[in-house]
Amino acid sequence: MPDASLMMERIAYTEFSPPPHLRGHVVCLWHHAAGAEARETNVLPDGCVDIVWIADRPPFVAGPMTSAALHQTAAGTAITGIRFRPGVAPFLLGVGASDLRDRDVPLRDIWPAARHRLWQDAVAEVRLAAKLSAIDTALSAAIAGSRGEDPLVTWAARWLAAHPGATVEALVRLSGASERQLRRRFDAAVGYGPKTLQRILRLQRLLWLAGNTRDTRPELAALALAAGYADQPHMTRETRRLAGSSPRRLLLDATPASAVADLFKTAAP
Repeated sequence: MPDASLMMERIAYTEFSPPPHLRGHVVCLWHHAAGAEARETNVLPDGCVDIVWIADRPPFVAGPMTSAALHQTAAGTAITGIRFRPGVAPFLLGVGASDLRDRDVPLRDIWPAARHRLWQDAVAEVRLAAKLSAIDTALSAAIAGSRGEDPLVTWAARWLAAHPGATVEALVRLSGASERQLRRRFDAAVGYGPKTLQRILRLQRLLWLAGNTRDTRPELAALALAAGYADQPHMTRETRRLAGSSPRRLLLDATPASAVADLFKTAAP
């Protein structure tokens, strides 16, 4: 049974569905409420890029992660963020995703002051509703001025999510692109190649499956096969590599997957 501090950690974290005009670009807006004590959070890779506001500090871009990372948050610190769908953020930001991989980069280092101003405006808002509204305004302006994401990568990400046990070679054949071209476009849009994204999506699929079962101690071998792993040992190796944890501990401690959960609900052709 999770201890009380873990339960409070989960309660403090809230996700908000994006308004209809942002759903093609955004997974969710999220908020981590200020706590009375310092906290340590194990953040898992999910294939996404976030823009994050911590208290009154300038916003920064949290790039695509390749492994879990522990984040320390001081007592009384509220955090708000916006999570983009895989492959979307680089085209809004105007910077390659591979340049952001495993990095936190101040937004002002990416954009000139004129573009950065709307995002900075959200810092001044104390009330959560006002902050989310300011983020909506800034993002809508950025989308209006962007050239849109790479449709091949968008399709391929959905295909990988829907076919967790398939080979990347099969994806290459279906895509009509060469393996080198596909890798180059993934690096630019996602931050790493299709094989790495598939491994990360498989981890997120495992969390999603576990979060949607009524069994408080699900059978790991069955979960492994349902998530697309070859077997339970394969799942164990992957969770240790990506999450730094055994599957049982991961499923006990982690917040249920949400970042890319909708990719698992819609089959890709």
